[in-house]
Amino acid sequence: MLDNPVLHQVRKDIRDYGLIEPGFHVVAGVSGGADSVCLLKVLKELGQEYNLSVTAVHVNHMLRGAESDADEAFVADLCKKWDIPIKVFRVDIAEISRTGGLTEEEAGREVRYRYLFQVLSEAFADVIATGHHYEDNAETVMLNILRGCGLEGLAGMDYRSGSIIRPLLGVRRSQIEDYLRREGIFWRTDSSNLSNKYVRNRVRNLLFPAVKEQFQIDPAPMINRLSALARRDNAYLENQARRVFLDTSKKLDPGISLDAEVLCRLDYAISSRVVRMAWEQATGSLKGLENVHVDDIIRLCRNSGTGKRLCLPKGWSALLSYGCLVLGPARPAKKISWSYPVNPPATVRVKEARGALKASILSRNRLMEQFPNWPEIKETSKTQVFDYLKINCGINIRNRKDGDRIRPFRAPGEKKLKKFFIDNKVPAEKRDEIPLVAAGSKILWIIGMRTSDEFRPDERTQSFLVLTWIDFNDGGEKDEQT
Repeated sequence: MLDNPVLHQVRKDIRDYGLIEPGFHVVAGVSGGADSVCLLKVLKELGQEYNLSVTAVHVNHMLRGAESDADEAFVADLCKKWDIPIKVFRVDIAEISRTGGLTEEEAGREVRYRYLFQVLSEAFADVIATGHHYEDNAETVMLNILRGCGLEGLAGMDYRSGSIIRPLLGVRRSQIEDYLRREGIFWRTDSSNLSNKYVRNRVRNLLFPAVKEQFQIDPAPMINRLSALARRDNAYLENQARRVFLDTSKKLDPGISLDAEVLCRLDYAISSRVVRMAWEQATGSLKGLENVHVDDIIRLCRNSGTGKRLCLPKGWSALLSYGCLVLGPARPAKKISWSYPVNPPATVRVKEARGALKASILSRNRLMEQFPNWPEIKETSKTQVFDYLKINCGINIRNRKDGDRIRPFRAPGEKKLKKFFIDNKVPAEKRDEIPLVAAGSKILWIIGMRTSDEFRPDERTQSFLVLTWIDFNDGGEKDEQT
């Protein structure tokens, strides 16, 4: 006996796209409509072949009163008949739509996926399966075109997107209904699908039939062919952009930074994707970022200087800072000042800087024993030596304050700390994070960058203050002497 066309297509797509592995636990979204009932039936049929576990999830949107309740009861009865565990959630989508500024379609989709992922996590399942089919993808691509999409929008749905699989994407709606009829399986018809109140319904009920009538062609195969070609090309560009993103991005708290110089050298097809990836990682989603914002961000990198800022949605901004593009909150978090006294000998833990300062006082003989090459210590070393008797007030490790000054070693005169940071191209958003060792408003040591000439030991020095910075990000204590 020949395999059923639906099962044959699904088996082929499972193999071709690696949708399901033997032993998988699948969470299936089931509304009660023909496509989701078909999905559940297919998973049941393949259950023994693939040793699958299936959990059904039904979300009652409470939009159609008794009809919504009847859908819920139908799905529950079907799962009981087929011995499939089910999770049911009842949600007032109309209320969420009103309070969240979303359409009912958007609110419904967000809620459905929230619960699907919740069950995926709670059940330690492997994938979420949805009943999207051939015509659904054609409708999605057409909607994207009407919104003015790019290549990603033309790509439409994929057989697999992360934890979500779409086993019926290669199956036509007519095949689904024929399959269910032959199997004697009923399904629910959502009356809202017949209403042209929703844009997707107008594409399905008005636009596609008009194309078929006026041009004597079925638009779905043509659009799906376009979708497959776009999906292939888009996947290549996404992979190239992902490599650049991983090589040039740095996570901030909060936000993210990119190498602006690299971004400027890239073709727009790649740079625009890198910007979108950065935005998604920084904010949690692509929502709010339009093409005009991406264009403005890339233009900022190419045509602006350090310190230029661009306002973005969600209260965020793009800042160009010494060759870096920084995406972060437009209003930086309120500065938190911190300071810890250092009374040598002591080791002071500094949680704000993820490190600790070890301070000790040594005689000249002890210094020569422990640090025989101390005059050659580099300015960037994690260990520095000072004349303890030149320090005439208490020592603290802290972040910067207004009025801080330093007399940089081997540099003429005294300099404001702010001017020092500017001259050394330290990004403004990083300046409050750098730990300083200070005596009053005078800086002994900008840790990792520069020491003060004012407290430098000389041939008359007998009491030496030795400071070592232990960076927890380095995995422990590392004293560098050269």
